[in-house]
Amino acid sequence: VVVRGGVQVGTGADLAGVWGQMEVVTGNAVQGAGGDISVAVGAGDTSDGGDVVVGAGYTSSASGKGGDVVVSAGASMLSTGGDILMSSGVGSATSSGAVSIVSANAGTSGVSGAMTLSTGTSTAGTSGSIQLLTGEALSGSGGDVVVKVGAGDTGNGGQVSVEAGSTSSMY
Repeated sequence: VVVRGGVQVGTGADLAGVWGQMEVVTGNAVQGAGGDISVAVGAGDTSDGGDVVVGAGYTSSASGKGGDVVVSAGASMLSTGGDILMSSGVGSATSSGAVSIVSANAGTSGVSGAMTLSTGTSTAGTSGSIQLLTGEALSGSGGDVVVKVGAGDTGNGGQVSVEAGSTSSMY
């Protein structure tokens, strides 16, 4: 289907209940690879390229919370699970794009959202590593790594704790 105008696919509203659910799925493969789902936007000629926006639902309920955005790679029964890759765009003539992962500010009461960067445990082998790296500069300064905790207003400022792992090995 080729349309020059906009295309909107949606479910109907419900006055007292749950809105309809929408699924985009590919079939399972019996002997072969599962199908892909690609979402792509058009390139810009004299202006910006199109955006891909994924947003979860808002709620005005006092007992509910906003919808989650869940990105999960595929599991594997007999081999390695799938990867998750987030990458900014290349700037062929200037700068590449930035990558920002930010939790939102808290409202009038409560705390801002926590952020966890963690690798999984391993039952037979080494657990995963975490690397925090900046790129090398060919004609300029190398990038900085800054670790900064928040200041306190009526309480203490935050702490920085670095702890090495212990071992039960005798070697």
